Amino acid sequence: RFDATPPEDIPSLPHGGPNWIFVGRVAPNKGLHQLVKAFEAFLALEAGARLTIVGKYDPEDRYYRDLRALVLNRGLAERVVFTGFVADDALAAHYRNADVFVCLSEHEGFCVPLVEAMFFDVPIVAKATTAIPETLGSAGILLEEEADIYDVAALVHQIWRDVQLREAVVAGHRLRRRAFLPEQIYPLIDELARELA
Repeated sequence: RFDATPPEDIPSLPHGGPNWIFVGRVAPNKGLHQLVKAFEAFLALEAGARLTIVGKYDPEDRYYRDLRALVLNRGLAERVVFTGFVADDALAAHYRNADVFVCLSEHEGFCVPLVEAMFFDVPIVAKATTAIPETLGSAGILLEEEADIYDVAALVHQIWRDVQLREAVVAGHRLRRRAFLPEQIYPLIDELARELA
């Protein structure tokens, strides 16, 4: 579903610094206030960075308004972009523009965007909460739940500057993502269905 020509209104982003991405609806459990604050801390290390938050939001929702206010009050309006819901072709373009996927969610079920990021070779930094460690397996870099915004910023900076580390993370993604291919998943579903029957 991502094998599509990027829409013309999704330009390639300049690489004055890494392009952070998060994909998911704008909701309190997604840890987006912490994400914005971690990104702000990162700007002290790489002033040219950008953060793109791709996901559905309600403009009248209080959480979204508070998050926008945080972005505006910190002077980050030119660095933090909220796309709202996007179609698959645009989502693929955002993944291709990204240099790191940062997820600070407080709780997740099976986090599909993590798998998507793995298929686009986007290094993942994620907080080790709920099902995220099970989704990533040994791939990506997991943060302890007590990690603060400066830990996040420092780790992303290390991935951005250390080519060998970045390549090792992506290599881990390429191994892990095989577990989610249809030929791996469908037999498991069949086995589960037999057990339930």
